[in-house]
Amino acid sequence: MPQGAHVWTLDWLTMHPDGDVRDSAGVQWILTQEKGFWGTPGTNAEFSSRLARHGAYRSPGWKKQRTISLTGRAYADDYAVLRQAEANVLGLLSDPRAPAALTCFSELGALTCDVFLDDEILCTPLKVVSEPGFEFSLQVVAPDPAKYSVERQTMTASLPRDSGDGLDFSQVVQPDANQGLYFGIGADDDGLSFGTSNASGFMRLTNRGSAPTTPVYTLYGPLTNPILTAETATMRYNGTLGAGEFVVIDPNAPSVLLGGTAVRRQLLNPAQFNGFAIPPASRTGGPGVLSVGLTHSGAATDAGYVTAVFRSAWF
Repeated sequence: MPQGAHVWTLDWLTMHPDGDVRDSAGVQWILTQEKGFWGTPGTNAEFSSRLARHGAYRSPGWKKQRTISLTGRAYADDYAVLRQAEANVLGLLSDPRAPAALTCFSELGALTCDVFLDDEILCTPLKVVSEPGFEFSLQVVAPDPAKYSVERQTMTASLPRDSGDGLDFSQVVQPDANQGLYFGIGADDDGLSFGTSNASGFMRLTNRGSAPTTPVYTLYGPLTNPILTAETATMRYNGTLGAGEFVVIDPNAPSVLLGGTAVRRQLLNPAQFNGFAIPPASRTGGPGVLSVGLTHSGAATDAGYVTAVFRSAWF
């Protein structure tokens, strides 16, 4: 992929592949080089020697943090404006506790990752240019190596239920005196009535990216000992949620928070977190799919439900 071929944003900074666009202060921001965003991080696999044998044993290798370096240029006719632009660049990512979003608007869509400053920021005046300018470079790190779609998806599943509706072959409907299906007498709106739609209790989650992605699940009461299932994996919350109460389950953390704040990790058992990630898409383009179901030990008529919030992910 050619360097500088896309529009990039980092916090307040927007960088374009050419100099046709200026910000509100009249500064042109051009990205000239990027490294690390479109690559893949290494793994943290470790090796230990075999005893009295050739070779070594290898531990599972999970991808490490993603390190990204950006180089760009800024141009402005006014030296005071240019100096302020330089000061703004040097102040990027100054809060060590708060990441900023680095986003690339690419052919795959807008992909983003949360980054922290990883090294010094350098600004160097440009000597031979058509107008005053400087070159800047910075290195950032994303603790989570995945790149995510900026679009969040939300899916919902309620408790499974059968309303009891359907075809009744034994009922006699006047003025027909016989049992069986009654289609009415000349009315356009008569016919078969299958009753109300039943809830399956399942939701279908899809991921169009090349990396697995883990949704955040939220259970909303009323629910009694609710159970989430995904193929052979299970998460059971051993407690009761009243109407208006909810518990947030993040398998990636992992964490279980009642009301989004109170820790209730001890109430989740079994807690097979790894089974609740959506697999990556196939290399031919078919999305990764995960079906997640909700049941509980309370009344089938309870109105509790679960939501899953997630984004497609790429490595």
